[in-house]
Amino acid sequence: MTVKFYTNPYNFLNEDTYQHCSVALAEGLVELGIEFYGNDNYWYINEEERFLIQKAKDSFKETISIYTPDYFYHNKKIFEHFNKDDSKFNILIYESLSSAYRLLGKKHNQLFKMWNDPFFKKFDIVLKCHYTDKIKYPSNFYPWSFGVTNRLINTINYEDITNKKNQICSNFRHPHNLRKKALSELNPLLSQKYEICDIVSSSLNDKKDFNDNNFSYWAQSYHRHDSEYFKLISNSLFSYCFGGIIELKPVNENHKQYLGKLFLLLSRTLRYFNLSDASCYYIYQYDNFRFWESLLAGTVSLHMNFDDWGFRFPINPIDKKHYLGIRGLDFYNSGQDLLNLSFSEIKNISEESRNWTLQNYSPKAVANRLLGMIDKFKSNDK
Repeated sequence: MTVKFYTNPYNFLNEDTYQHCSVALAEGLVELGIEFYGNDNYWYINEEERFLIQKAKDSFKETISIYTPDYFYHNKKIFEHFNKDDSKFNILIYESLSSAYRLLGKKHNQLFKMWNDPFFKKFDIVLKCHYTDKIKYPSNFYPWSFGVTNRLINTINYEDITNKKNQICSNFRHPHNLRKKALSELNPLLSQKYEICDIVSSSLNDKKDFNDNNFSYWAQSYHRHDSEYFKLISNSLFSYCFGGIIELKPVNENHKQYLGKLFLLLSRTLRYFNLSDASCYYIYQYDNFRFWESLLAGTVSLHMNFDDWGFRFPINPIDKKHYLGIRGLDFYNSGQDLLNLSFSEIKNISEESRNWTLQNYSPKAVANRLLGMIDKFKSNDK
């Protein structure tokens, strides 16, 4: 078995080309002793002074090809003429919807049908982050998630809750509408008992020393790596980990473009009147790095309830065991549950969350999971 990663090379500071899932899988393959290369050098490991994924020689032949949308987006001719190669097992990793929109030119109102694009049929498996039961995907789509990489495992310290501050970490890079709603509903209630910490760590924009580990990883991950920010999470008892866009569900999957615009307008109107029937809505882009960083730090993560909202990871976290979930759109009663948590309950969630993450979503765990999926696929295909 040999593997080749097709990624978009790092573009210094100018574009978000961070391909997290490829890094996690590659690190896992290292642990499993499986040979792999890439179409180009990708992800420089400062401590080892080498690239994790190294450019393959022309003579290298892989049996498994792993692609990212960014690779196709920056190689338009390859994208236009790409066809399935039956001599290899072809995998596509989709980390974000924005990469799909850029590549296929789709709009938000086509979210429910864009996945039927013929392009996706060219892959044996599509690993879909942000997978949700609210959307019907093609049969070759499988739930996937960000998980954690060695960079995060080695940088984020686990702090026992006795050493954490009585605060909720609340700072986000992107103001998703779900985050705005969650903060406006929860802050007045939870601030009665816990300090709301919305400090933003200092920027590394002016520092361009690639020999500095923090700056190198900050730049390569498009500003997601920040040791000050990681300390802030580790020192907090709770962390807001909401992410994504909440919109009204369409009546059917085949509505015309003008109806899509109408539904978006209606969705925003309903949010204005603060209707709370969660069955009318869906959330996309819910997976986020804050969630995984908080799980590693043993900080109790607040997120939307996975079961209520149809969120799907390969293995889902359990509410009140690995995180705290908002049931539907009932922020008030879910917030009351948080306020009523005992010390031992908070401690159990803190400890279980980190253990669950390392057991199921370490690089080795996700690489093993993918290899198991490939073996199962090939046995069913015989």
